[in-house]
Amino acid sequence: PGITGLDEKDLNLKISLLLRNYLEQAGAIVIMTRTSDDDVDGMDGVKHKSKDMVQRKKLSEGGDILVSIHQNSFTQPSVHGAQTFYNSKSEEGKALAKSIQKSIKEVADLDNRREAKSNTNYYVLKATDIPAVIIECGFLTNPEEEKKLNSESYQNQMALGIYLGILRYYEQV
Repeated sequence: PGITGLDEKDLNLKISLLLRNYLEQAGAIVIMTRTSDDDVDGMDGVKHKSKDMVQRKKLSEGGDILVSIHQNSFTQPSVHGAQTFYNSKSEEGKALAKSIQKSIKEVADLDNRREAKSNTNYYVLKATDIPAVIIECGFLTNPEEEKKLNSESYQNQMALGIYLGILRYYEQV
């Protein structure tokens, strides 16, 4: 949880649902790994995290891209900024990540100096055959950023930035 008790899972779901709405309004078919506060298999709790991740990977099969929304944390509360991660072995994933990162910075996170970054440790990035990204929308350990992330207007800006980045990606491929 964030400094004020804001739960990452709740924030992730809110931004994901807003993003889904943008994408569906544009005619996209969106497969959500969850639309409520349950794991994919319907079981609550962290005990089932591994099984849940495998289920999420299965849900992504047949999709064109995979977008996984998260929140970040760090020991130093001054660290801030959204960042998009991709698998270094995926050029398409890299292009998607760069497009999303650029749009987030233009729409929601104007003073963000972070760039899209490769990561080979995240299961969801290495387990899929499609372009996949993990978006860390901000740092819940930064009091100012947590406050922004908790506001509906900023959540909407973040979802819009991700959406516009996805559109930008499809214009390039």
